Amino acid sequence: MVGTDRLARAGGRYFQAKAQQERLVTESGVPHSIVRSTQFFEFVRAIADSATRAQVTRVAEALVQPIAAADTAAAVADAATQAPRQGMIEVAGPDEFRLGDLVELELRWSRDPREVRAEAEREYFGTPLQPRDLLPSTDARLYWSHFTDWLDRRTRSD
Repeated sequence: MVGTDRLARAGGRYFQAKAQQERLVTESGVPHSIVRSTQFFEFVRAIADSATRAQVTRVAEALVQPIAAADTAAAVADAATQAPRQGMIEVAGPDEFRLGDLVELELRWSRDPREVRAEAEREYFGTPLQPRDLLPSTDARLYWSHFTDWLDRRTRSD
């Protein structure tokens, strides 16, 4: 996941475990490529659900650049068919959002009445966040699927 190292330093146990997994691979001497992805479109609802109490969804004031799971799968397939990089590849979607706006868009699109509030002191799955912790680096590979197009396709298939 993009931001693993930053979130591990912030004390997030899940992210510390992910960072340890990456260290084990990196230090193993085995040829490798590690693909770090931003949050999947498919997980926005789970982010909202985990942050909801009494019909109010409270999320961190953070920026995100989500990606479709299918685009991440394409990136992993591409990495698997190339020579090992002996390092990281970051992938992200083309659009940057404030996390609160992204969650609000998901909920409104599906006619979910929950109120969304972005709060500076809010954690992300138990981890304190700085506003840019979930964003990819400037050399990340950007994929093509836009969140609103994905929402529209999902709505038509329901």
